[in-house]
Amino acid sequence: MSPAQGQGLRDAAATVTERRFFLSLDWLDHFRATRVQWLGPRRPPDALLRLAAVLRGHCRAAGIAQPEANFQPHVTLQRQIRRPLRGAVAPALGWWVDHFVLVESGAQGRAGDYRVVSRWPLR
Repeated sequence: MSPAQGQGLRDAAATVTERRFFLSLDWLDHFRATRVQWLGPRRPPDALLRLAAVLRGHCRAAGIAQPEANFQPHVTLQRQIRRPLRGAVAPALGWWVDHFVLVESGAQGRAGDYRVVSRWPLR
């Protein structure tokens, strides 16, 4: 993303008015094509889906390409899995989400460490 796109995205993100929400990670699954095992919500909260849709819209408006796949909130647990697991997780891991962040991963198209660039509160 160019510096101008980044600034436009940060400006747009500052206008988000979504309320905080509770997120419960209670489902273990995988992405078959990339062989990634993940933990996420079996049923994502509506507030999270709205937030993702708004932010994707801001990205598109800034000229930042977005995947066509449905949004699947998750935490990556392992890459290059051989035997994927799928099912409910008990007890679930949950917390109140009261902010969102813009994260940079690597530089110049190369993978790297994650770095929080900006942070915004949820109402």
